[in-house]
Amino acid sequence: MRLRESNQITRIPRVDFTDQRVQAQGLSQLSSSLQRMSSFFLQQSADKARIEGAEYGAANAPTPKQIDEAYKAGQELELPGDKSTVYGRSVRKAALEVADDQITALASMGMSNLAQVFDNALNDDTMTDEKRAALAAEIGVKDFGPQSFATALDTINAGYASVLDENAPSVARKFRAQSAITANSKYNKYLEAYVKKNNERLEAQFFQAQENLFSNEVLRDLLTGENGLVELERLRQERTRKSISFLEGSEIKTFQDNMDATQKTAAMQVL
Repeated sequence: MRLRESNQITRIPRVDFTDQRVQAQGLSQLSSSLQRMSSFFLQQSADKARIEGAEYGAANAPTPKQIDEAYKAGQELELPGDKSTVYGRSVRKAALEVADDQITALASMGMSNLAQVFDNALNDDTMTDEKRAALAAEIGVKDFGPQSFATALDTINAGYASVLDENAPSVARKFRAQSAITANSKYNKYLEAYVKKNNERLEAQFFQAQENLFSNEVLRDLLTGENGLVELERLRQERTRKSISFLEGSEIKTFQDNMDATQKTAAMQVL
């Protein structure tokens, strides 16, 4: 018995997944919406934490007294907050900003007070050497020269910067750079005043010495001594050479005219 071949094609029924696709799309959209809502609420929560953290940090930042205590003790300044949470970072950031302003103000005041002490020591002609030395020891310097002033300024800047070296090194570096500009300005001002005052003192000493070294009495003794004229000329040249450091132009001529007058008076007295 033979089987006949069939030319008919067997058709497989098609399954319609439309409902499933619609359901999947709906679930995807719902998930996206939930994610957006979650992100929104998370952002709101983070914003609230940042605001509350900033308020707390500003209110609980280190006080000027605490900063000064850390500066004098050479210790690191304690800051509120942390680095692991939004709230903690906001607290820390706000406290650090306040502390930075406070440190800058304290350092500036310290440098101004230091400059005032140096200015007084430089310009107070009634101050004795003993009192000046005691004042220098009181503020921790060896004298009131420009180098001592520069060292004292550096000590202030380095001391205040060090309270943030570990907890906020970038802020400490910024403070050092800004404070160095202020210190340099004060140093240059003092250096100019110091040089001027020192020149005035040397000039006063020179003229005081001139009265003693080129007096009638001294010249009379020279003129009556051996090689009097030679010694007199040597003394005159020496005093003229030194006068150039303090005098110029017509002042030098006036100085020499005065020596001529003194020399003439002494000569007349010898005769």
